[in-house]
Amino acid sequence: MDQNFLFDILALPNSSLQPLFDILTNPDIRKILYDGRMDFCALYHGFGVKLVNVIDLQLADVKSRHVRGETHEKQSQRQRRCFSFKQINDPRNAYKYDDVHVLQGLGPCLVDHQCMSTSPKKHVDHETWKERPLSPQHLQYAAHDVVLIDILHSCFLQDGYIDSELPSQSQLYVSLWSDAPPHPDDIFRSHPLLPLDILKTNPSSPKLTCPGCARLLSLPCFPVRVKQSIPAHLANHCWVCLAVPQWLYMMRVRKEQRERQKAIRENENMRRGEATAALFGGYSGSYTSPGRSTFVPASPSNHSSSGLESPLSSPMPNGRGRGQSPRATWQPSRGTGQSLRGTGQPSRGTGQPSRGTGQPLEVQGNPFEVQGNPLEVQSNLLEAEAIVGNPRK
Repeated sequence: MDQNFLFDILALPNSSLQPLFDILTNPDIRKILYDGRMDFCALYHGFGVKLVNVIDLQLADVKSRHVRGETHEKQSQRQRRCFSFKQINDPRNAYKYDDVHVLQGLGPCLVDHQCMSTSPKKHVDHETWKERPLSPQHLQYAAHDVVLIDILHSCFLQDGYIDSELPSQSQLYVSLWSDAPPHPDDIFRSHPLLPLDILKTNPSSPKLTCPGCARLLSLPCFPVRVKQSIPAHLANHCWVCLAVPQWLYMMRVRKEQRERQKAIRENENMRRGEATAALFGGYSGSYTSPGRSTFVPASPSNHSSSGLESPLSSPMPNGRGRGQSPRATWQPSRGTGQSLRGTGQPSRGTGQPSRGTGQPLEVQGNPFEVQGNPLEVQSNLLEAEAIVGNPRK
C-alpha cells in the first residue's frame, strides 16, 4: 500500500534531513512537482540543495493545451482571468498576448483534465506555514497535495503529456529563482503568467536582458518591431512583463468591485435590521401564543396607515363559547409609558358580551415572554376595554 511521508525541514536538524537531501539530489530518482519553483528556491537558498531530475506538472498542463487543440477562444477565456475582455480582444492589443499563457493551480488543473469533477483542494492559512508545531489542518493539506499530484501524474501519463522534452524544460522552470528568492513586491517575478523561453527556445537567436524579470531572453520575446505602441518605460520589456501591469490593474479593479459589493451587502443587512427594529418598535399586528390569548396592540395611526379596521368597530358575534382562548382588544388611552405584558388561559365563555371597566387588562395565567424586542408603547400605555366570556355557572 502506498504511504505518504512528511518531512518538516524547519523542525528537523540537517543531520536528520541528509537522507532526504540525498534523494532530492540523486539524478537517477525522478521527482514529480506542481509549480516547484518555490520548493527549489527554498531548498537551494536555505540548504544548498539543488533539485534534479524533476517533472513539473504545471508546465505539462500548459504544453497539453496545444496537444488538446485548444482554440484561440479558449486561450482568451483563460486570459480573461487576469486581463479585461477589451484588452485581449482589441485588435490593437491582441497580438501582445499571443505568447502569454495563464498558469492555473493544482485543483483547477485536476478539474480541467477531468481527473475530478470538482476542485478537491482544501483551504488553510498560508501565512502560518512557518509556525510550529504545524496544525493538523496544515499536515493534512500537505499530505493531500501529494495524493493529488500522484493522481494528476497518472492522468498525464495516460494521455501522453509527459514527453521527452519535459524534464529539461521542467528543470529550467523550477530553477528560475536560483539567482535570488522572489520578493513579494517584485511584480515581474510574482505573477500567474508562464515566463518566456521555457517551452519555446531559440538557441541561435541574439539575447537581450529584460529589465523587468532580469532574465536573458531570445529576441522574439521582445516587441522589437512595434515599440511605437509600447509605453516608453516598458519599451525594452518582454511580452510577459508588458502584460504584468495590466494584470495588476485588473486585480485592483476586481478587488474594488468586491469591496463595493461587500459594502452594498452590509448596507442591505443594516437596512433590514433597521426595518426589523422599526417593525418591532412600532408594532401593529397580533401575536398568538399556542393555547393563549391573542393580543392586538393598536393605535389610530397604525390603523389608518395599515388600512386595518378598529378592533371595537367589529363587535364579537353572540353565541355559546367554544372553549377558545378569550380575545382581548384595546383602544389607545393615556398610560404610564411602561411595556405591555399580557397572558391568558383558555376558558369557556357564555358568548355574552360584557363591558370592561376601563382599567388596564390583566389576564390571569402564567406569564410568557414575547421573543425579540418587547412591544414598547411609545406614548400612551394601552388601556383596554375587554370583551371576555364569563364562566358558565
